[in-house]
Amino acid sequence: MTDGWSDTPPDPAEYVALRAACGLGRRTEEAARIGLANGLFCAALREDGRVIAMARIIGDGGCFTQLVDVMVRPDRQGRGHGTEALTRALAWAEAHLPPTCLVGLHAAPGVEPFYAARGFRPLTGMVRNI
Repeated sequence: MTDGWSDTPPDPAEYVALRAACGLGRRTEEAARIGLANGLFCAALREDGRVIAMARIIGDGGCFTQLVDVMVRPDRQGRGHGTEALTRALAWAEAHLPPTCLVGLHAAPGVEPFYAARGFRPLTGMVRNI
């Protein structure tokens, strides 16, 4: 793949490695293979042949979706890549999802202002791992 932005998700090994580099929760390559194949949209940035930033949208494509995996390798942060990944994901959502579709996300502590500045508002929720 060429460097630059692409709508093609990374392969499972790249995805797992990027999550680890960003300090996010562990996923197996098998889980990544399933998840990446079933997403609605992915924006991924490659530099020197490796994925350094991405954002994905998952969900049913009509009523509920979720913004996930907004991440940038720590050595590439502060250059606007996270903002660009989010902008690309939200532009896709606005162009392809019904206007009543909910786009939710789980923000890591401390990054809530990043999302609030882009129209997200806090809601109470709960999660459960299998």
